[in-house]
Amino acid sequence: MRHNCLTFSGAYLGFYETYSGAYAMYPHPNRGDFMICGETNSLWIFDGSRWLDSMRTNIEQHLLPITIPAPNKDVNGNYLPVDVTITFEPNEIAGHQMTYFGLFPYAGTYRLSCFNKPNSTGLVVTISQASHVILFFDGDLWNYTAVEITPNLVKLIDSINDLDIALSEKIRIAQQIGVAAQQLAVQAQDTANQGKSYAEGALSQISATNTRIDTLVGGNATSAIDNFNEIEKFLQGITDTKTLTALLVEVEKKIADNAINISANDTAIIRNKQSIDDINTRLATSNVEIDKKLNTADFNAKVGASGGICPLDSTNKIPSRHLPSYVDDVIDLVGFIASVPHPNEPLLAKGFYYLIGDKKIGEFTGVDPEPLLTLPEQSKIYVKLSDNKQYRWSGTDMIVLSETIALGETSSTAYAGNKGKANATAIAGLTTRMGTTETRLNTAEVGIIAEKQNLTQLSNIVSINTQGIKDSNVFVT
Repeated sequence: MRHNCLTFSGAYLGFYETYSGAYAMYPHPNRGDFMICGETNSLWIFDGSRWLDSMRTNIEQHLLPITIPAPNKDVNGNYLPVDVTITFEPNEIAGHQMTYFGLFPYAGTYRLSCFNKPNSTGLVVTISQASHVILFFDGDLWNYTAVEITPNLVKLIDSINDLDIALSEKIRIAQQIGVAAQQLAVQAQDTANQGKSYAEGALSQISATNTRIDTLVGGNATSAIDNFNEIEKFLQGITDTKTLTALLVEVEKKIADNAINISANDTAIIRNKQSIDDINTRLATSNVEIDKKLNTADFNAKVGASGGICPLDSTNKIPSRHLPSYVDDVIDLVGFIASVPHPNEPLLAKGFYYLIGDKKIGEFTGVDPEPLLTLPEQSKIYVKLSDNKQYRWSGTDMIVLSETIALGETSSTAYAGNKGKANATAIAGLTTRMGTTETRLNTAEVGIIAEKQNLTQLSNIVSINTQGIKDSNVFVT
């Protein structure tokens, strides 16, 4: 395989916004000098007679999508060949030209195995210092040209690479610091929560202590202090050791008794709290179980189902579809007829009729002489509109539920209520009058008996006087 190589040394002249600006600064550049032009956003190289825009030719151009590794040296200080790993295949088309640009930042020998036409060994690039390498395919063979880069530019590239490495390390350290900060924040939050818990516990203990003090001093610290001052003055006034000792013994006994009572109360309070906690736990468990039962699919499936639970509508009433038919099904019958009328007979009025001969219910439309016949239902109530009698189907025939009541004054009729009320009122009046008359008769009877007694007494007096006259032989003529 033929490899053509053109290697020349040039200087990097820098970045210029326009081509004219670069030309004004360097009107006579050396062969191999290159610069970057912002006007075209491309690399320009001076070939000794003119400036060439690397991105403005009729040749297909690409940038090498690889990173060139640094070569190793042997014991004599010579660079060892480097096999450059390239994961793509260049589009080699006979008679079609193309160019690849790449930066080789280190001196050495590089084997590019994928650029292998026509030989399978690949293209070998040898440079003595950092260079821009242009790989050119002329339609038959691969060639390359190396444009050497000044040592200062190599140092700049190395510095940039070092900065990238340092920046990556700083980013990694910043990420670690961020993770550590998050951990510290979590620990600080935990510490704050523990401090809050300790503070709440301390406040609770202080509150309990205050409660105990209030229990001992009657809830009034000022009064308690005054009481203690009075007690102190009282004790200072006692000079008798025996009396003071007896008082101290009594006080200590009362304090001990109070302590026992307080301990017993505390025990009772703890026991009651445990009982309350136990009850609350059981209630919570029961509520959970009730909720589970109420929310189970089995319970929900029973609502509205046959043999299940009857639901309520929005008015808290049972929907009619869940009631037996006899509760709300009442059929009005226009009348009872013997059978379906002959087609030549006049049409019956629209409505339901009971056909006595067929023992069926006929629904007439008032237009079609043929009715829709159905069997009566035992769960329905049938009302004959002509006399308002109620019927129910027994299974074989219509049975009257309630006969119509006829008013009259015979043995087969009912007596009118208004007449009965009037008679009852008249009878009550007669009874009252009879009672009054009886009272008067009783009073008259008593008077008659008294008059009779008076007459009897008068008769006795007359008889006595008559006898006295007889005895005196005095005759009255």
